[in-house]
Amino acid sequence: MGANTVINDDPTLTPRYVKAVRNPPIRVVIDGKMRTPLTAKVVTNKEAPTIIVTTEQADRSKITQLMNMGVEVWVMGKERVNLKDVLERLFTEKGVKRVLVEGGGHLNWELIKEGGLVDEIRLTVSPYVFGAGTSFIEGEGYPTTMEGPRLRLKSINVCECGQEVIINYIVERCCSSI
Repeated sequence: MGANTVINDDPTLTPRYVKAVRNPPIRVVIDGKMRTPLTAKVVTNKEAPTIIVTTEQADRSKITQLMNMGVEVWVMGKERVNLKDVLERLFTEKGVKRVLVEGGGHLNWELIKEGGLVDEIRLTVSPYVFGAGTSFIEGEGYPTTMEGPRLRLKSINVCECGQEVIINYIVERCCSSI
């Protein structure tokens, strides 16, 4: 997830609705400016490991504080985190083969814009109205539909609660970088 989601929602990012998890997923926060609060649940909750990925612009003392709190910090990039490099490092160093992104519009856009980083998109439509600034994609977008990724509908499911709809798309062709 991105730093905005951590700051605005303060999620725990641990599995729910399952019995026992042998190896909890690794929580990864993309935070180029190191804005994640030291009090955030992804920092203080020790049910799963956390990696915060930042840039050379990050406050070194905050990096040290987070590391002292048991958070792994990766500095990857001068001004911007290269998401392809993050995914490669997660695979080579941590053996991560699948990534679930619970990001906001900015992180979602960056992943899609890079091209080839997204295989599947699952959208959950919930019975809540948030207003401005909560779009699935927040970025410059594509000038035409031909330039963006092509999606193929895989499934539509109604959540057991009966209040949410989950729309699952396969990314068949993704865009090249703009």
